[in-house]
Amino acid sequence: MAKNPFMSAYLSSWNKMANTARGSMTAAMKAEQKKASKQMMDAWFDAFTPPSAKKSTRKKSTAKRKPSTSRSRRTR
Repeated sequence: MAKNPFMSAYLSSWNKMANTARGSMTAAMKAEQKKASKQMMDAWFDAFTPPSAKKSTRKKSTAKRKPSTSRSRRTR
């Protein structure tokens, strides 16, 4: 049986597309699982920990912060 270059190109491009879709789906599933796990842990911790004491009502400073002068921030 002779090799068919058109079939090879078709299958190669289809395989590339399928792997891209699979990777995107896997990433979405992992993100959803991480989110659900965090929500579950938060719910359990909230259920078993007593409510925290009332936070102090100190006024926040109204002065604006100066921008960072770090070299690493400017080069990014």
